[in-house]
Amino acid sequence: MTQRTRIFSVAGLYDGAGRFVEEADVHIVDGVVARVLSRKDDRDECARLHADAERFVVPNGLVLPGLVNSHHHAYSALARGMPLRGDLSDFPHVLENLWWRLDRALDLEAVRLCGLVTAIECVRRGCTAIVDHHASPSCVGGSLDALAGAFGALSMTAALCFETSDRNGPAVFEESVAENLDFAARHRAHERLRGLFGLHASFTLSHASLALLAKAVPDDLPLHAHVAEDRCDLAHARAEGFTGPLDRLAKLGVLRRGSLLAHCVPLAD
Repeated sequence: MTQRTRIFSVAGLYDGAGRFVEEADVHIVDGVVARVLSRKDDRDECARLHADAERFVVPNGLVLPGLVNSHHHAYSALARGMPLRGDLSDFPHVLENLWWRLDRALDLEAVRLCGLVTAIECVRRGCTAIVDHHASPSCVGGSLDALAGAFGALSMTAALCFETSDRNGPAVFEESVAENLDFAARHRAHERLRGLFGLHASFTLSHASLALLAKAVPDDLPLHAHVAEDRCDLAHARAEGFTGPLDRLAKLGVLRRGSLLAHCVPLAD
């Protein structure tokens, strides 16, 4: 079977590990970077390979490794232009009157479209990997697969989780736990997908729920959690006798090595 070779001739390439190549020829063979040559230093080899390849000349182009979006909410992709209603005067009201109203309205098709819009926008801006924190309490089961399919359509790398919280009742809590564990278990060896265990903010989870999660979440499955995005999270944890939400997660046994904790704005050093 004939291999398809494309050569992108650019002003320079940085490989992310300290190597910079000026006047670089980037050879893509069947969709994979096969070699990088310098038109200054490898003239003969470049001339030979150009003969049989499709060539794209981008004289001012700079090639970099794909960027990583390390904390995102693809479910919000359709929120632009959405009318705002109700009290948005502080963070708890913003959650209740904006984001929680939005995520409850999503079905699986909306989740898929949110993922597709997000993937297109990421790739157009040079982002090829995304760590997404998802919420769609009206359609929990299969929602991470819907996102994975959308990101996979554009060959993105993704680490996905579902927001686990008490805010939608015990049935949705249980579904959320199952969705996280199932997706993570099925993608442990996947080339482009991984599962994390998603938590909403500490103040939306009771002691009983966190105690259950401490037993249910495998020790080697990291969290992707909101921590101290607003001072209300800090106040809640201190009212329960902890120094803060991070202290609460750690002392209740939920925190896992390798976890991704987003925001962490008002935490002490």
